[in-house]
Amino acid sequence: MKKIVFVAPSWTAGYGRFNPARYFARTYALWPPLALTLLATIAQRKGYMVHIIDGEIEQLSIPQITKKIIAIAPDYVAFTGTTPFYDLTKQMAKSLVGIPGYNPILVLGGGHVSNCKMTDDDFSMFDYCFRGESERSWEKFLDMNATKNEVPVVFESDPVDNIDDILYPDRSLLKYQLYKIKTKFGIKNFTSIIHSRGCPFNCIFCSSKGFSRKIRIRSPESFVDELSWINSTLGIDFFSIISDTFTMNRDNIIKTCDLIKKKGLRIHFEADTRANLVDDELMKNMAEAGLVSMVYGLESADEQVRKIMHKDGVPLEAYIKANEIAHKYGVVTQNATMIGMPGDTIETIKKTMYFLRTNRSIQQSNVAIAVPYPGTILYDMAKKGEHNLKLETQDFSQFKRYGFSVMSVGDLTPARLKEIQYECFASIYAPWWRWKSTIHRSGWLGLATHLYKVLKVFFSFRWEFLFTSKLKPK
Repeated sequence: MKKIVFVAPSWTAGYGRFNPARYFARTYALWPPLALTLLATIAQRKGYMVHIIDGEIEQLSIPQITKKIIAIAPDYVAFTGTTPFYDLTKQMAKSLVGIPGYNPILVLGGGHVSNCKMTDDDFSMFDYCFRGESERSWEKFLDMNATKNEVPVVFESDPVDNIDDILYPDRSLLKYQLYKIKTKFGIKNFTSIIHSRGCPFNCIFCSSKGFSRKIRIRSPESFVDELSWINSTLGIDFFSIISDTFTMNRDNIIKTCDLIKKKGLRIHFEADTRANLVDDELMKNMAEAGLVSMVYGLESADEQVRKIMHKDGVPLEAYIKANEIAHKYGVVTQNATMIGMPGDTIETIKKTMYFLRTNRSIQQSNVAIAVPYPGTILYDMAKKGEHNLKLETQDFSQFKRYGFSVMSVGDLTPARLKEIQYECFASIYAPWWRWKSTIHRSGWLGLATHLYKVLKVFFSFRWEFLFTSKLKPK
């Protein structure tokens, strides 16, 4: 029986052990590698012996991962890699090259290879590369007699039209008990689950070029059956829903919530959507079905910046209303924002901070520095110097959202954007009325970290973003 090991790197190691960004990355983004789990499930159904190594959840170094792989001695090693952490994936793959008596077939998929041209980075150590949605092409690969290659053989995306047909990923292949999330109910064991694929919108910062944009939404029956199956077999009752815009099809969500309630599932979940795609009845139904947290992509409160990033289709009034509706039903909202976008200045960033500081129904927010990932319109803009942008480095290992900056916009240099990001976090979490939801989401250590930022900014006298009076538009 042939063996395959699937590997995800320990990606937060790139932040450094004592960097607060690492703590928040692990708090907010430590999701199970569901795509790898799905591919492993497909391989297992075809008679392969499979293993998954999640270096992040197990906190394994590259040498430790390599040692585990060699001990298993698989015929194939399948890696995944996003842009900011692809350098770690390359290191792991290279560690398996040239080992006496062992020469496995190396396979790569994930966001970086899907959105890059094959000449944009070094993929030469891999025998096969999979771009975009890979379930169908992966099945073809497993049925062929794969061999080592001088240059990578590339499988292009062959998207699944009906995602109800996708197998349930066998999460028991993971150490699923280790995946935890902080909620208002305390720390919970959780998993992610696919609800839809594709997005009709064209935000300039989204890496969608390498994946199908065709909208495919699971039927309520398929989605709820998987929720029920996970809950009954693994005992997991908290879910992070994978969907670019969860409430895109209102009728689908109403039926899904009704089915969750009809089956008597005692679960909770969080999701992302657009602020103009929620209403009172819909939010009430979702809250009754178990919704406890919703993320809205605010990005900026400046209308011109929002227009450039293709977010002007959602008026600011929609965010005010959507946050108030969620607050009414006890749903915690997070409003995701970015700085360093085309058109950004000190004043446009202040406008965003003022919006966040004066809307109490917004209980949580984050501030990312815009990253021009390969495959995005923003990447092309930065390379061409449009909107006064300048790409300062092509080192993809620096393309991280927190504590890193790779692009200037006008007078806002990467160094200044990093300072502003720090000051904006201090500003957002200075008000006492946000502390309770902060503890629920980030724990007492998270609150302490935010308050430390507040005090540090206060005693440095960098008050440009700290007080509402200094943020108010002139």
